[in-house]
Amino acid sequence: MNSQEQTTESQELLEMVTKYEGFSRKYHDNAIRFVKEKEYSKAGENLWGAVIQYLKITALLLPPHRPLSSKHREIKNFVKELSISLRDHDLSKLFKKAEKLHSNFYENFLDEEEFGERFNETETLLKKLFELSRGSERTRNR
Repeated sequence: MNSQEQTTESQELLEMVTKYEGFSRKYHDNAIRFVKEKEYSKAGENLWGAVIQYLKITALLLPPHRPLSSKHREIKNFVKELSISLRDHDLSKLFKKAEKLHSNFYENFLDEEEFGERFNETETLLKKLFELSRGSERTRNR
Protein backbone atom coordinates (compact mmCIF):
# COMPACT_ATOMS: atom_id res chain seq x y z
CA MET A 1 0.00 0.00 0.00
CA ASN A 2 1.48 3.34 -1.02
CA SER A 3 1.36 6.50 1.10
CA GLN A 4 -1.55 8.01 -0.86
CA GLU A 5 -3.63 4.87 -0.31
CA GLN A 6 -2.74 4.94 3.41
CA THR A 7 -3.74 8.61 3.61
CA THR A 8 -7.08 7.89 1.91
CA GLU A 9 -7.69 4.92 4.22
CA SER A 10 -6.85 7.03 7.27
CA GLN A 11 -9.19 9.80 6.11
CA GLU A 12 -12.02 7.30 5.56
CA LEU A 13 -11.41 5.83 9.01
CA LEU A 14 -11.45 9.29 10.59
CA GLU A 15 -14.72 10.11 8.80
CA MET A 16 -16.34 6.90 10.06
CA VAL A 17 -15.12 7.48 13.62
CA THR A 18 -16.37 11.07 13.53
CA LYS A 19 -19.76 9.92 12.23
CA TYR A 20 -20.12 7.26 14.94
CA GLU A 21 -19.02 9.72 17.65
CA GLY A 22 -21.70 12.16 16.48
CA PHE A 23 -24.37 9.47 16.61
CA SER A 24 -23.19 8.38 20.06
CA ARG A 25 -23.36 11.96 21.40
CA LYS A 26 -26.85 12.39 19.93
CA TYR A 27 -28.08 9.11 21.45
CA HIS A 28 -26.50 9.93 24.81
CA ASP A 29 -28.06 13.41 24.86
CA ASN A 30 -31.44 11.86 24.03
CA ALA A 31 -30.98 9.29 26.80
CA ILE A 32 -30.37 12.02 29.38
CA ARG A 33 -33.39 13.96 28.13
CA PHE A 34 -35.62 10.88 28.31
CA VAL A 35 -34.46 10.14 31.88
CA LYS A 36 -35.50 13.66 32.89
CA GLU A 37 -38.88 13.04 31.24
CA LYS A 38 -39.11 9.65 33.04
CA GLU A 39 -39.36 7.87 29.68
CA TYR A 40 -37.10 5.10 30.90
CA SER A 41 -37.52 2.58 28.08
CA LYS A 42 -36.60 5.24 25.51
CA ALA A 43 -33.72 6.46 27.66
CA GLY A 44 -32.28 2.96 27.93
CA GLU A 45 -32.57 2.30 24.21
CA ASN A 46 -30.81 5.54 23.38
CA LEU A 47 -28.00 4.78 25.81
CA TRP A 48 -27.73 1.33 24.22
CA GLY A 49 -27.40 3.06 20.85
CA ALA A 50 -24.59 5.26 22.19
CA VAL A 51 -22.72 2.15 23.38
CA ILE A 52 -23.15 0.41 20.03
CA GLN A 53 -21.65 3.41 18.24
CA TYR A 54 -18.57 3.27 20.47
CA LEU A 55 -18.27 -0.46 19.91
CA LYS A 56 -18.21 0.29 16.17
CA ILE A 57 -15.46 2.85 16.77
CA THR A 58 -13.49 0.37 18.86
CA ALA A 59 -13.77 -2.30 16.16
CA LEU A 60 -12.36 0.14 13.61
CA LEU A 61 -9.50 1.37 15.77
CA LEU A 62 -8.26 -1.89 17.27
CA PRO A 63 -6.68 -4.69 15.22
CA PRO A 64 -7.85 -6.14 12.90
CA HIS A 65 -9.50 -2.74 12.15
CA ARG A 66 -12.75 -4.06 10.74
CA PRO A 67 -16.28 -2.66 10.61
CA LEU A 68 -18.63 -4.13 13.18
CA SER A 69 -21.86 -5.69 12.03
CA SER A 70 -25.15 -4.40 13.43
CA LYS A 71 -26.24 -7.95 14.24
CA HIS A 72 -26.67 -8.45 17.97
CA ARG A 73 -24.91 -11.82 18.06
CA GLU A 74 -21.85 -10.47 16.25
CA ILE A 75 -21.72 -7.45 18.55
CA LYS A 76 -21.94 -9.72 21.58
CA ASN A 77 -19.14 -11.93 20.21
CA PHE A 78 -16.99 -8.86 19.55
CA VAL A 79 -17.42 -7.70 23.16
CA LYS A 80 -16.53 -11.16 24.42
CA GLU A 81 -13.38 -11.26 22.26
CA LEU A 82 -12.47 -7.72 23.27
CA SER A 83 -12.92 -8.52 26.94
CA ILE A 84 -10.65 -11.55 26.62
CA SER A 85 -7.98 -9.80 24.57
CA LEU A 86 -7.84 -6.84 26.97
CA ARG A 87 -8.16 -9.08 30.04
CA ASP A 88 -10.99 -6.81 31.16
CA HIS A 89 -13.86 -9.02 32.19
CA ASP A 90 -15.82 -6.00 33.36
CA LEU A 91 -16.48 -5.18 29.69
CA SER A 92 -18.50 -8.37 29.23
CA LYS A 93 -20.27 -7.95 32.56
CA LEU A 94 -21.20 -4.34 31.83
CA PHE A 95 -22.33 -5.26 28.32
CA LYS A 96 -24.69 -7.91 29.71
CA LYS A 97 -26.19 -5.30 32.00
CA ALA A 98 -26.52 -2.88 29.08
CA GLU A 99 -28.41 -5.56 27.17
CA LYS A 100 -31.12 -5.33 29.82
CA LEU A 101 -31.70 -1.70 28.87
CA HIS A 102 -32.05 -2.78 25.25
CA SER A 103 -34.54 -5.50 26.20
CA ASN A 104 -36.41 -3.10 28.45
CA PHE A 105 -37.26 -0.97 25.43
CA TYR A 106 -39.49 -3.77 24.14
CA GLU A 107 -40.88 -5.12 27.41
CA ASN A 108 -40.63 -2.19 29.85
CA PHE A 109 -39.97 -4.54 32.78
CA LEU A 110 -37.41 -2.56 34.81
CA ASP A 111 -38.65 -0.57 37.77
CA GLU A 112 -37.18 2.88 38.36
CA GLU A 113 -34.52 1.69 40.81
CA GLU A 114 -33.25 -1.18 38.65
CA PHE A 115 -33.38 1.05 35.59
CA GLY A 116 -31.17 3.59 37.37
CA GLU A 117 -28.65 0.88 38.28
CA ARG A 118 -28.52 -0.48 34.71
CA PHE A 119 -28.31 3.04 33.29
CA ASN A 120 -25.35 3.94 35.52
CA GLU A 121 -23.56 0.68 34.72
CA THR A 122 -24.12 1.26 31.02
CA GLU A 123 -22.70 4.77 31.31
CA THR A 124 -19.63 3.18 32.92
CA LEU A 125 -19.35 0.89 29.89
CA LEU A 126 -19.67 3.87 27.55
CA LYS A 127 -16.87 5.68 29.41
CA LYS A 128 -14.64 2.61 29.21
CA LEU A 129 -15.22 2.36 25.46
CA PHE A 130 -14.58 6.08 25.03
CA GLU A 131 -11.27 5.82 26.91
CA LEU A 132 -10.33 2.70 24.97
CA SER A 133 -11.00 4.43 21.66
CA ARG A 134 -8.91 7.43 22.71
CA GLY A 135 -6.01 5.17 23.65
CA SER A 136 -6.16 3.28 20.37
CA GLU A 137 -6.33 6.52 18.36
CA ARG A 138 -3.14 7.75 20.04
CA THR A 139 -1.42 4.43 19.39
CA ARG A 140 -2.57 4.36 15.75
CA ASN A 141 -1.39 7.93 15.07
CA ARG A 142 2.20 7.26 16.22
